[in-house]
Amino acid sequence: MIFDIIVPTYNRYDALPAFFEKLNGLDKTLYTLWLIDDCSTKKDAAVIPDWDNLKYIQLTENIGQAGARNFAIHNGTAPYIISLDDDAWFADALIDLNTIAKAFDKYPDTGCLMFNIATPKTTYKADTDGKLLAVHVTCGCAYRRVALQEIDGFNSLIQGQGEESDISLKLYKANWSIRSLYSVHVFHDFNPDLRSTDWYLRIRHKETRNSLVVAFIHYPLWSLFWALPGKAITQLLFAIKLKIVVFNTLKTSVSAIFEFIKMIPKLSKLRSPLSPKQFHKWRSLYKHSNLI
Repeated sequence: MIFDIIVPTYNRYDALPAFFEKLNGLDKTLYTLWLIDDCSTKKDAAVIPDWDNLKYIQLTENIGQAGARNFAIHNGTAPYIISLDDDAWFADALIDLNTIAKAFDKYPDTGCLMFNIATPKTTYKADTDGKLLAVHVTCGCAYRRVALQEIDGFNSLIQGQGEESDISLKLYKANWSIRSLYSVHVFHDFNPDLRSTDWYLRIRHKETRNSLVVAFIHYPLWSLFWALPGKAITQLLFAIKLKIVVFNTLKTSVSAIFEFIKMIPKLSKLRSPLSPKQFHKWRSLYKHSNLI
């Protein structure tokens, strides 16, 4: 097997039949599919196909997407790892996965390849392969296993929202680049307008807290004096701009900020900042990246 395809899922068995149908056209001799159930409260194993290359793992506790992906990373063996969500799939059902492996050969400094992602509300980007990126998203990308092993995978402290920024900075700090592979199209069947208010508030809480956590762990000390207040204010302004249950969203965001403050003693032990040179280069790249 050249690839381990990792897909965490939680209480979304209704979405899995469509996912498996879309994935069925791939050459199953090239990959092992790791479906990691993150301790769902509602399971339906009847929708899981009987594929020889499928490893269906049911975790006994909920450890978040980062932890679920780490489980498969630590137990897999393929040289390359493809990360998909349970509602994301290759737009070309007959895509030759070897093209992804060849891209890693072409860019030996690359630890992550970011695919071209469209959603019901967005379209594919008209851009080139090999473009340097500052960050990536896990609903459609590929990693070089040795790069993930070197940085010890995802940070399980960050469960949903922010783990992608965290691992992007870890890769960058270890001198691995993130590049675009926009010739590979992934469709992410995700529309936030169809999610509940409770889901939205949970996301706002995690996004606010984890954006501060990631900055505190990875940014140089001098930059925290402007980065942390800036991120906190940005999250509050974003809550107002979206005009979705504004009072509750602001309340949630403020609560997340105070939760981060309480975490600072613990996070201080995890600080591993980029060097000033790395940080300036990454910031410049971030400002010019058009990820989504």
